[in-house]
Amino acid sequence: MFDIKVTDARTWKDEELYPIRVDLVDQAIMAINKDLEKKYMAMDVIKEVEWEISDNKIYIHSPGSSFINRERYIRLKQADLLEKYKNVLKLAKQNGTKLRYKKSYKKYITENWKEYEQASRQLNDIFDELLKRVKHLEKRGIHYGCSDDEYLSICSAIGNSMDRYYWRTSIISKMQEINHELDGYIWELRQYQMDWIAV
Repeated sequence: MFDIKVTDARTWKDEELYPIRVDLVDQAIMAINKDLEKKYMAMDVIKEVEWEISDNKIYIHSPGSSFINRERYIRLKQADLLEKYKNVLKLAKQNGTKLRYKKSYKKYITENWKEYEQASRQLNDIFDELLKRVKHLEKRGIHYGCSDDEYLSICSAIGNSMDRYYWRTSIISKMQEINHELDGYIWELRQYQMDWIAV
């Protein structure tokens, strides 16, 4: 458990919502300054705000601002990655392209798949929590003076906690990179004669 104060979601650190801590979100909402909230909600609603909220995408914006822009993560399938790996080896053999097993793609995929699946679930758990909260945000609207909107700040903090899963060193980024490189090899091997590739 984290021993933190949650009077203002804008002070949250990434690790405090990694993975999603629904209890912290609930605490932060309960701790919203009621007087400040009352004054803020008395301000006019920004009518130009557009709300695009679906099971896979959240995009809340106005002509001059982007408040929240997040998408559900589409998880890779292990079978598809391994099939692409086999296709690369097959095409390389057909083309006479030398293979250098420096990157150990197959080993990395198989040995780290459980970690990847866990991270993918956590990432989409965060998205689901954000989706639930922004539906309420839409009902209350975004008003002028929204820098004082603590509920909006809470929603933003939830969305920002997704970024950690996309860091270059993260398991999700590594699997995405492998998928991208395998796709690239398949395309190149079908188009060009290559001397060697590293897999």
